[in-house]
Amino acid sequence: MATLVLLEPALSALASIGRALIQAALQFNAPLSVLVLGADQEALANAAATLPHVTKVYWANHPDFLAYDDQAATAIACSLMSTHDRLLAPASTFGKNLL
Repeated sequence: MATLVLLEPALSALASIGRALIQAALQFNAPLSVLVLGADQEALANAAATLPHVTKVYWANHPDFLAYDDQAATAIACSLMSTHDRLLAPASTFGKNLL
């Protein structure tokens, strides 16, 4: 199964922390998916889609994600775990709240 990497929506471009998470995920030698949350995060979703080894980008672009909601984000991430073995998230408040 695949690895799911959660990218922090507060970053409008693919920051070094997102790239580091993706590099870490590659160590599992499994297909790599990326989850981007945020209606205003099209640039981040597009940047993630162009990275080598990223096989799928999930973009939750509903207007409810203009203001981040931990419970909604957790529900989306959990719904994707049926097709993923592991979830990597940043070691930030954002990532810790979701996990």
